[in-house]
Amino acid sequence: MTFTAANYTVSNTATGRGTMHLAFTFGGTPDSMNFVFYIVNSGKLFVMESDTVTTATPLLNGALVNQQIPPGGFSNASLNGNMVIYLTGLTRCSRG
Repeated sequence: MTFTAANYTVSNTATGRGTMHLAFTFGGTPDSMNFVFYIVNSGKLFVMESDTVTTATPLLNGALVNQQIPPGGFSNASLNGNMVIYLTGLTRCSRG
C-alpha cells in the first residue's frame, strides 16, 4: 500500500473530534478510507473508519501514536519489532 494523499480537520476543539481522509494505491488500484478521530493528547489519537462496512471493506479502528526518532534516524532495522501497526477489524459475513 502506498499513501498518495491525506488530510484532516478538527471539527470540535472542545472534544478533540475530527475527520481524516487517506488516499492510497493498493496493488496498483487507487482507493481511499475515511476516519473519525478523537485527540487524546499531543501524542495519541483514537481512530475509527467511517466508511460503510461491507464484505469488501471491514471496519477499522485503533490508536495512532507519535513516533520517537531513534538515535541515528530510521533505517530498515527500525522495523525489526513484533508489531508496526495494530488494528481491529469487523466485517460482515454472508451466510448462504
